[in-house]
Amino acid sequence: MPKDVTQALAIDSKTGTDFWRKAILVIAFDPKLTMDAIGKLYRLKEGSVGPPERYLGANIKRVQLLDGTMAWSIGANEYIDNALATVKATLESEGMKLKGKASKPLPNGYRSEMDVSLECNAVMTQRY
Repeated sequence: MPKDVTQALAIDSKTGTDFWRKAILVIAFDPKLTMDAIGKLYRLKEGSVGPPERYLGANIKRVQLLDGTMAWSIGANEYIDNALATVKATLESEGMKLKGKASKPLPNGYRSEMDVSLECNAVMTQRY
C-alpha cells in the first residue's frame, strides 16, 4: 500500500484515471472530515490541510457577497500574466512577437469554414 497521497494518486493514474498528483481539493459541507479520513490512510504534508489558496494556477479566496452570503472567488490575473509571459517567451525564441492591442479576436469577414490552414504537428498540437 502506498504511504502517501502522492504515491497513491500516481498508482491510480496508471489505471487510466488521471489525477493531479500534488494536491487534493475537497469540496464538501465538512471538508475536514474527508481530509481526516484521507489522513488516516495516507501521510499528508504537515500544514497542508486548510482552505484552498490556489487551484489550477488561479488564486482562490473567500468573499462576502452583497447579500452577506460567503462564497469562493477565483481570480485569473496571475494565471493570465503567467500564460502571457510564456507566450511572449515562446514567440521571442522563434523571432516573433505579439502585435499591439487587438480590437477584435478575428479579422472582419473571417469564416472558419473557409480556413485551409494545415493541421498542427505534434509539437504545435501540444502548444495550442
